[in-house]
Amino acid sequence: MVALMCISAWAFGQTDSTAVPWDTVVAEMQIIESSRQPDSLKNTLMQDLFHRYHITAEAYEHFYQDFLRQPPAEQLRFLDRVKSILQAFLRQKQGFRQSPPPPTSKTPPKPSSPNPP
Repeated sequence: MVALMCISAWAFGQTDSTAVPWDTVVAEMQIIESSRQPDSLKNTLMQDLFHRYHITAEAYEHFYQDFLRQPPAEQLRFLDRVKSILQAFLRQKQGFRQSPPPPTSKTPPKPSSPNPP
C-alpha cells in the first residue's frame, strides 16, 4: 500500500523540531484505508489527518521519494515502527472491548405473597 511507502528524515533518526512523525501518520493512514467506511468519509478523514499534521500533497510526495531512496534495512526499521504503532492501537481497542460492561440495576423479583389466591 502506498501509505506504507512514505518516510521522512525524522523517521530515520534525524532530529528536526518541525519534522512530521511519519511512522504515526502512516499508521493512521493504514487505519483509515482499512476501515469499512465509504470512500467519501475516508477521503475526509485523510484530509483531516493531513491538516492535523500540516502535511501537503507535495510534502507527502517528497517524503515518499525519500523513503524509496533509503536502504532496505532502513525501510524495514520504519515499517517495524509502523507495525508497532498499529499493534498498540489494536491492543488498546481490544482492551476497550474486553472490559466488562457496567453493572446494570436489575429490579429484584417481587416477593411472593404468603397466601396465594
